[in-house]
Amino acid sequence: ARQRKFVVQCREIALRAKWWKTLQDNNVQFDTNRFQSSVQSSGEQTTASVKYIESLLPDLITNLAQKHRDFDDVYCIVAEFSDSFGLKSSVPVEKCLSFLLSSPSDGATSARRQSLDSPIIEDVRLKLSQLDSIARSLLRKLENALDRATILRECLLRMEAIKHSVDYERLSVVLDLYQAELSSFLQTLPEKDLSRGKFAEQELIDRRRDVL
Repeated sequence: ARQRKFVVQCREIALRAKWWKTLQDNNVQFDTNRFQSSVQSSGEQTTASVKYIESLLPDLITNLAQKHRDFDDVYCIVAEFSDSFGLKSSVPVEKCLSFLLSSPSDGATSARRQSLDSPIIEDVRLKLSQLDSIARSLLRKLENALDRATILRECLLRMEAIKHSVDYERLSVVLDLYQAELSSFLQTLPEKDLSRGKFAEQELIDRRRDVL
């Protein structure tokens, strides 16, 4: 039992060291004490530690995206990081989509950019012609249609909350994605569960598109 505990502790040290270096290499600021305590010897995560690890993802994604031309490489690193600290598998998808579908001019994301040693690659969010396919690839990683629709609705609401936004093409992409996933979810429901409210959401999407 003592030897097994020693092996577990060695793995935890190696895990922390690996991701400590990844965060530092990508200029992600973090609290060393909170990060050190993020893996319990029992393997169980406290709510506070999970929330803290999750809070590091936006900065990590933003800075990784400046280094990697293929956004799937960004997702793979973020997914491995999340899995190492016991986050739900939907979290890296949600955080990557939130970044991908945000406006590059959004202060909340642009403020996270920091000087990196490697040359900065063009912001993937500016490649609107590729945005739909990259987002759909991420969405396919979630089996539940409701989860996909919920994440996209949150992205949509964040975009609409930005005052005086003129990023209409990006908004159109998000609306298309949301409408497709919402329709997919509604098709899985028995007819008796198709409430008026769910169809009203579809009608709201149509009205939003008409405004665009």
